[in-house]
Amino acid sequence: AAEGAADDTADDAGAPAPVVPATPPAADQQPDTAFVRVVQLSPATSVDVVLTPTEEGLAPVELAGLEYAAAPDYQAVTPGSYLVNATLTGSQDALFDPPTETFRAGDHYTVTISGLQVPGDDAAEAEAEGEGFGAWLRDLFGGGGDRDALALRAVTYQDEVRDDATGNRVRVVNAAPGSPAFDVVAIDAAGERHVLADGISFGDAVGPTDLVEGLTALQVTAAGSEVVAVDLSGQLPLPTDATLFITGTTFEGAPLDVLVLPNGAGAATDATRAQ
Repeated sequence: AAEGAADDTADDAGAPAPVVPATPPAADQQPDTAFVRVVQLSPATSVDVVLTPTEEGLAPVELAGLEYAAAPDYQAVTPGSYLVNATLTGSQDALFDPPTETFRAGDHYTVTISGLQVPGDDAAEAEAEGEGFGAWLRDLFGGGGDRDALALRAVTYQDEVRDDATGNRVRVVNAAPGSPAFDVVAIDAAGERHVLADGISFGDAVGPTDLVEGLTALQVTAAGSEVVAVDLSGQLPLPTDATLFITGTTFEGAPLDVLVLPNGAGAATDATRAQ
């Protein structure tokens, strides 16, 4: 994705558009909007996100104060290209170089904010954060953690939304920074294991994958192991088209979890978490 300067673009685009929950188009009506939701998956962080258009005639879309695990409804967005700008809530400082994303009419998209806020090098600040999540962050990055690989970023996924589908399909995204690799396994009534995601690390996405009927268990396990990290069996049956976001960290204050999101306009209100 290309990078650009958000401030100049925002000035040209005019005042931010109000956030309006999306309404699915009628079956016989050609859609003239895209549907975009922003999901906040960065632990211990509250962010403001602005979709800033790069084309004339489009208006910005603002979502303020998104806390960890927030999954607002899809928003109706005029098709076109937008910069995905993010700051800490109430701040003017960009958290990352904004990627440019193109949203097409009739399609659904999920924009994720994931990763970790890289701790500063200021010694006084480090001393003030002597324990808790801040200390875990410093240990992670100070212990050889890759700052670029774990830092905050915006990633956009096009969501599969099928009309009149009869079977279930699921996409799996690992949005748990600093965690080990995971497998995601479905188990049917005969006890057979079906691997939906194999050894996925932070930032990896797999699927959509067809689910067999009659599942009795759904688990996130350590890669190559049957040791269960998160049990999703209580979430069965899954929505027809769904995305599983593995979230959290190995720090006990922000434990591993899974956010289950149905794909499709209006579906985010039914988002659930495993824990």
